[in-house]
Amino acid sequence: MLRVGRLATFSATGLGVATGHDTLQQGLLEAVFRDEVATLGEATMAAKIDLFIEGRHEDLLNTFVILGDPALQLPAISTDDAPRLYLPLVRRLGA
Repeated sequence: MLRVGRLATFSATGLGVATGHDTLQQGLLEAVFRDEVATLGEATMAAKIDLFIEGRHEDLLNTFVILGDPALQLPAISTDDAPRLYLPLVRRLGA
């Protein structure tokens, strides 16, 4: 049986508009796959630095946080493995 769970999440702490979230997501993914950072905290900091350099949506620097351990060691993932990663699938039940 395959068990799926979360060790941590990088998300907003409250309700708001989604503008700027794509910059944070792109920065996090680039840090993990291109820069090959060692910890979740380093990847998060890289994403926030990218957002700060962009100069827009700076409120997200304080409202996006890690819920989990920032010292979490990330596995070494090459870009060759990227197509094997899947995003969560959301679908309507009973449709």
